[in-house]
Amino acid sequence: MRSGVDGKLERLAEARVLPGATANDLLHLGRLADLVTIPSGEVLAVEGVPSPWSYVVLDGAALLSSCGRPLAVAGAGAWLFGTGCMADGRQAPHPAPVSAVAGSEVEALTFRPQDLRVALDLLPGLRRVMARAGFR
Repeated sequence: MRSGVDGKLERLAEARVLPGATANDLLHLGRLADLVTIPSGEVLAVEGVPSPWSYVVLDGAALLSSCGRPLAVAGAGAWLFGTGCMADGRQAPHPAPVSAVAGSEVEALTFRPQDLRVALDLLPGLRRVMARAGFR
């Protein structure tokens, strides 16, 4: 029987949430985040409203939209960074650039702003992921 922590780490490894991550990197991520199941239809972010929470999708799909128009689907491995955090770890009270809604039941890791800042300090690869996503 595997423990909840082991299951979380297995899900992280399967989803390939951080390119080039070592087992130790995944352990750090797993300790800093909560594994959650988000029901279909739940709103994760509202365009124009600051959102401190960050997510990484492990399973399922989040539907992204802008100005009420479909934009993209964020599937397994996709990061949805809260607008309250920047790649250099500073707080940034910017509004969310897009809306995000769970298009199906979504299994995700959820990061509080302070936990994401710790992850950024521990994992240089995460800072690169954020920079590629446009968070500077």
